[in-house]
Amino acid sequence: MKKLISYAIFTLCFIGYATAQNQESLTVEVGNDIQKTLGEHVYRFPAFKSGTVYFRNGKSTMASLNLNMLLEEMQFLDARKDTLAIVDPSAIDRIEIGLVTFIYKEAYLEILEVYDSKVALAIQRKIKVSDRQKEGGYGQQTSSSSISSISTHSANNNLHYNLKVNENLLISKEQKFFIVDQGGSAKVANKANILKAFSDNRKNIAEYMKTKKIDFNKQEDIEDLLMYSSSLQ
Repeated sequence: MKKLISYAIFTLCFIGYATAQNQESLTVEVGNDIQKTLGEHVYRFPAFKSGTVYFRNGKSTMASLNLNMLLEEMQFLDARKDTLAIVDPSAIDRIEIGLVTFIYKEAYLEILEVYDSKVALAIQRKIKVSDRQKEGGYGQQTSSSSISSISTHSANNNLHYNLKVNENLLISKEQKFFIVDQGGSAKVANKANILKAFSDNRKNIAEYMKTKKIDFNKQEDIEDLLMYSSSLQ
């Protein structure tokens, strides 16, 4: 059965990435359904695409897949074209959708680039709800974190998502960068973690960061830094 994601009695503004890149806004009028209004913006891809899920036990399965950035879950279409979610992402080794690879490290991370097999750059994409509401699901006071995670009621993988709010909400597309080492450990892409990953060349890399004024919120800056760092090996 298809997941139902119903939001009513509010006006919603939808802006672009938190890094201020390609900002866009969208208003969901009172009584409208957020899933229908945001449409493809909820997902990583405009439509479900053929992909393969590789599990840690060595098994794999093919399915039509897409990442729901609002619910932060990998969804797939079953034989009846109903939308379901992978219930145990911790059992996943990786997911390949076309040329895009995802891993799961407490959240779905998309691999952007691998540098000399030493580290990989990954990105977490999600749609986050801000703290501008007073009343959340079931009439209780709630914060943005509880709204963005969204409570579920499950029965045989039949998930229903219901949330109504009585004030305007601001939600944004948010991206966060990680470096993934050879052992599969994912850490936030920041100065300390990158220097640790390339500890043999700390001095040169630290000087490069200073000279280039690396902004760890910008994908291009991190890519340039990792390319330089890997070239020193």
